[in-house]
Amino acid sequence: MTTQSKKTIEYATSPLPKDKNKTEFEKYNFVEAIATILSGDKVTRIEWANKDIYCLIKDKFLMLHRDNKFFNWIIASEDMEASDWIKID
Repeated sequence: MTTQSKKTIEYATSPLPKDKNKTEFEKYNFVEAIATILSGDKVTRIEWANKDIYCLIKDKFLMLHRDNKFFNWIIASEDMEASDWIKID
């Protein structure tokens, strides 16, 4: 991912707090989120408001982790149009 394609770092209330009031994170669009997943990281959407829901590659499949289980991720059009993807640890 090039520096030009990265989004501006924003401050917002987040379901993934590093600080009690504000969190710094970089937002991605869907294409950037998929590239992040393919590089071995996990991503989630701010809209999901739950740090335990995230997407990743597991056993060569695109998976969604939710409720302590892994599911094949059926990508919704809302996910593809979203620009609130963030990388998580």
